[in-house]
Formats: sequence, structure tokens, C-alpha cells
Amino acid sequence: MPRAALPRLAAVAVAAILGATAGLTVMTTSAAAQQLEPPRARQGYYVAVGGYGSVSSINDDGTQRGPLTGASGSLRLGQLLTRRFGLGILIDSGADQDDRRQSTSFAISLEAQREFGHHLTLRGAVGFAFLGLTDKRFPDEPQRGAVAAGYTLGLSWDWFLIRRRLSGGLALTPVLQGRFIPAGPVDSLDTLGAISGLLGLEVTWWTGLPRNQLDLPPSEAFSPR
Repeated sequence: MPRAALPRLAAVAVAAILGATAGLTVMTTSAAAQQLEPPRARQGYYVAVGGYGSVSSINDDGTQRGPLTGASGSLRLGQLLTRRFGLGILIDSGADQDDRRQSTSFAISLEAQREFGHHLTLRGAVGFAFLGLTDKRFPDEPQRGAVAAGYTLGLSWDWFLIRRRLSGGLALTPVLQGRFIPAGPVDSLDTLGAISGLLGLEVTWWTGLPRNQLDLPPSEAFSPR
């Protein structure tokens, strides 16, 4: 892939992810709004900010490098579209290193989640990712980079510190997840890839649902706010 085409690929990938999320949200929200839901903390829109420790193995032109250790952070935005299923955008970046190398990564992905237990959720995301690698022995050399698909799979659990009276609240969310960025063919420009394990904590705010979408007894549904 010519390097001049990388910015265009990134723009197309971001636009496709945002467009898919918007379309799915519009279609599912109109249907979900017609059904009343029992009030609970984990409802409505969400925004989450997280930090993680990470361990990575780098595929460098067919040779595995690592382990590299470091940290990463993320921003997640989305909506629970049904009682258990949600869609959103995941933006994350991080850096790992060992004695000789330092890697950096950035990804923007479409994320789906499915709640299975009491606030226990399986997450999966796919999107556009950038991976860079620097040899610290040669600081004047430019960073090598690759653009590829990025895949994330993990488990999370929301522990609510604050619950709104009817719906929504603030939660601490422990997260365990893996991330995979596949390398391109050897001797191509995209020969870098990575597989990473991440363990961390997010702070998640759930907006909750309005009263007209909640299944409430008449005395509660028509009481003053």
C-alpha cells in the first residue's frame, strides 16, 4: 500500500464507522422507544474514560518481539439499544516498551456489547488501527508504521457508586480485554502487527432513560420529578 494512501484510508475507515453507528442507532432507537423498560442503573447513553496496564507481543516482519509493557487509555461513547445490547464508538491509544523498542498504537472502532449477568458484559470491537515501532538504540531514525484493521474482545463489569433515583448512574468498571492488530505480508509496507492483553479500570456514566420509556407504577409514573 503506498504511504500516500494511508491518510485517505484512515478517513474512509473513520467515516464508515461513524456512519454505521449513526444508522444503527437511529433504526434501533425508534423501535426501542416504543417498549417500556423496568428501571435500572445500566440504561440509556454512556460515556466512559479508562486507563489500563498492557503487555504486548509485536510481529515485526515475521519475527515476534517482546514482551513489551506499558499503559493505554480509552474513550467510549454509545447507547444501550435494548435491555442487554448496545453499540458505540471506542477510541483508544497506548504505548509499550522494552529495553530496545517502543511501540505506539491508536485505534477508532465500532464497539458492540452484550450484558449476560448482573452488569457483566462481553464486548467486541472492530475498526481502523495504527501501530508504530521505534528502535531506541537509533533515536534519529524515523518511526516505522503500519495501518491495519484492529480487533478487541473483552469482559467488563459495572459497579455502581451512584445510582440515580429511577435510571442511570455512575460506575467503576473493571475491564479485562485483548487486542489484535494483524501484520501484513512479509516485505510489504504493513509488516507490523501486535497482540496485547489489557487490564484496567474505567469510570462510566449512564444517563438512564426518561420516565416515558420506563415501566413504572401509576403513582410513580405521574409523580412530580
